[in-house]
Parts: sequence; C-alpha cells; structure tokens
Amino acid sequence: MKSILHKDLPGYVEFMGLKRIESPDYAGMPFDAVRDQTELSLLERNREIWVRLSDMLYSPAEGAAVLKAGENAVKIGPEGHAEWLVVGEDMILSLGKTKRGRIIVFAADGTPTYYSLFGKADARRGGDYVEISGFAGDTINLKTRPVPPR
Repeated sequence: MKSILHKDLPGYVEFMGLKRIESPDYAGMPFDAVRDQTELSLLERNREIWVRLSDMLYSPAEGAAVLKAGENAVKIGPEGHAEWLVVGEDMILSLGKTKRGRIIVFAADGTPTYYSLFGKADARRGGDYVEISGFAGDTINLKTRPVPPR
C-alpha cells in the first residue's frame, strides 16, 4: 500500500480511503458518516514506522526478509502477526498445505498469485512477496530451489 498526499487537499492523506491528518501520527475519518471510513495511526515497531488502519497492521515492504534457495523455516512471532518474505531470485517454491496457517504469494504489483489452500509447488519471480500466517509460535517450512535454466 502507498499513501498519497494531495497538493490541492492539504491536511489529508489517501491510504485506503481519505483521512484527515489530526496529529503527526494520527489521521481520522473526515466525515460524519462512518460507513466505509477508517482511522490511521502511525507507530514504531522494530525501528520502523508501521501503519495501523482500523483493525489492520501494515509494515514497510523493505523490512521483509529475503526468501533464499533451500530450506526456510518461518516462525510466527508471539503477537501472531503474519510474517512476510520477499523472493530474492526466480525460484520454485514447494508450499504444500499447512495445518493451521496459510501462505499467500503476491506479485510485486500486489496481485495475489498463490493461495496455499489451492496450490502446490510453483515458480515465483524475484520481487514477489510471500505472506505466511498462522498461530503465535507456529513454524512453517518452505522449500525452494532455483528455476532451472532453459
């Protein structure tokens, strides 16, 4: 997600809907009606600025660990937040179904391209993002291998 500041609308930010900036770390609903309206708060986590948008939490894409060729064990942290990885190079991911968690792969443009309930091993491009969700403390294993040369 990207935020947008409009030059002709000072004091507002666009982030999944228009928000009125009320302080350096908070932007609220700009209208009296609350349907489809959300509130935005900025908070610091792990020395990064994260965004809380009502009940959703967003972290910077630059903070995603690189998914490397071979075995990758990803542990869901104590808060239970989804873990994110970025695919470092074109590779084949072996992502079978998980018992309690889910894996979703997004193209670099944000388009979802894989969901663990419906797929198996699949080629992925460098720059794709892998979202891994589960219960706090769960470890999910991903196996990867480089795409063979043509």
